[in-house]
Amino acid sequence: TYSDVTTGNTITRTWKATDAAGNISTGTQTITSVDNTKPTITDPKDVTVSCGTSTLPSATGTATATDNCSTPTVSYADNTNGNIITRTWTATDAAGNSSSSTQIITIVDNTKPTISDVGTPTASDNCSSVTLTHTDAASGNTITRTWRATDASGNYATSTQVITIGSAFTASVTSVPTNSTYTGGIATNLYVGYGAQSTTLQMCSLPSAGAPYTYSRTGVHAIYIWILYI
Repeated sequence: TYSDVTTGNTITRTWKATDAAGNISTGTQTITSVDNTKPTITDPKDVTVSCGTSTLPSATGTATATDNCSTPTVSYADNTNGNIITRTWTATDAAGNSSSSTQIITIVDNTKPTISDVGTPTASDNCSSVTLTHTDAASGNTITRTWRATDASGNYATSTQVITIGSAFTASVTSVPTNSTYTGGIATNLYVGYGAQSTTLQMCSLPSAGAPYTYSRTGVHAIYIWILYI
């Protein structure tokens, strides 16, 4: 007969021989269990995910593993190159034997940037920086400006801004006498030395967008010319 005592990966087996008279002899056998077999690992399928979404195993899949002697531990490490993640899965058993497999995760960007066209536009993207450009199409006093926001993947969004240029404005100046005493000439004309004793320059309606306005007076042969600068 025999009996076993197991310690770790070692079995101490005691053999016992007994004859008909009850005489007994014993012997000891040591059995060492060695695990040289690697676990078997099954990695998740290669996947393609959208930029900004999770690339954790809970979203892209987890490797599984089995072993002939123990329950293996599964871990992973990532190597990222551009929009490609190479995920290496490793299964290790209790004896330190390990197996590895590779999963490829591809990140794609199919989302257009968002663009705001108030004044100089701003733009943002869920994955990368954005380049802003614009083109103009002029018609009369109107410019149609098309803004374009492009991300690193070539996705783009456009927005249109209409710019209206005001038409030219011609101002007129009228002399309005403020004194009823005249020394000759036409009352509404400006003279040096005669004419109205005092006068007010009355302007036509001026657009507020061009203010402030200035005036100057230049003498030519004793006649003053008033100029309005807009």
